[in-house]
Amino acid sequence: MSANLNAEPEYRFRNYYECDRCGHRWSDDWSCMCDDDCPECGARHMSPYKRDDLEGAASAVAVFKEVGEARYFEMLGVLPPALWIDKGFLVGEPFDHRQCKATGRFTASFAAFIRHRGTYYESEEAMTAAEFKAFDPSTLS
Repeated sequence: MSANLNAEPEYRFRNYYECDRCGHRWSDDWSCMCDDDCPECGARHMSPYKRDDLEGAASAVAVFKEVGEARYFEMLGVLPPALWIDKGFLVGEPFDHRQCKATGRFTASFAAFIRHRGTYYESEEAMTAAEFKAFDPSTLS
C-alpha cells in the first residue's frame, strides 16, 4: 500500500480559539475539532470554543430542555462545576466517560446547564467540556 505524500490534507472544520493566557483569538482549519497552540504566546492545548463545518455536513447537535431557575441554581450548588464559563456550567461529577463528538478522544461527560437570554436549559445528554465549549446557545429555540 502506498501513501500519496502530495495529497492535500482534508480540512473538515474551521476551529475558533481564544488563548487562556494572553487572550489572542484565531481560527485554524483542521480535520477534527482539536486543541491548538496559541500562535501569539505559544500557550499549549487551547480548546476551540466554536467550529464551522466546512463540508456543510450535519454535525451532532446537543439537545437542551428548558428548566426553571431553581433547577439551574440547585445543580450549580451541588458540587463545584467541572467547567463554568459565560454561557453556563458542567456539573462537577462526571455522568460517564465516552468518545467526545468534538475531539474524538475518550473523556468524561457531564450534565450541562446553560442560561441564555434569561432562560435556563439542561442538556438531555451529557456533554464533554469540548462539546460544551463549542455549543452555540443561539441555536436554542
